[in-house]
Amino acid sequence: MDLAVILSQINNFRVHSEIKDYNISDFFDAVMEKIDKLKKLNHSEKEQLLDTLFAFLNNHNPELEEDFSFIHLIESIDKPNYTIYSKKLLENNIKRPSLTSVLLLNRYINSLHGKAWGKAVVVVRKVVENIKKTTFMTEDTLNYCEYQIK
Repeated sequence: MDLAVILSQINNFRVHSEIKDYNISDFFDAVMEKIDKLKKLNHSEKEQLLDTLFAFLNNHNPELEEDFSFIHLIESIDKPNYTIYSKKLLENNIKRPSLTSVLLLNRYINSLHGKAWGKAVVVVRKVVENIKKTTFMTEDTLNYCEYQIK
């Protein structure tokens, strides 16, 4: 299986009201297994995969429950330096934060120190401003953001 097939599968996967949480986890666990079989991804392939995974978040309800199979998958793509992932994560949270993307942002910020932490907190402030302008985000999401600001 090549990356194009995996990307297509992710693009075509839709979460709907009848789907069970374990079906979502099973799907992303299977995706991770397929990616692991590809061995090492180059920079461009990592970008494509991360773009597709963030598009998945953006194509669903922002209050879609966090799925840790998805979270572990997206966090694993750009190990160990996370340069592609961190840039896309910050951009995604500025443009269209969701429960999952804010949780990812919180997890990412917890690993930062110094100037990198400060830059990420600026993004968190923008996220909080955007969230307060809408009603779709839960109190938990605001708490993640406010925790990082303090």
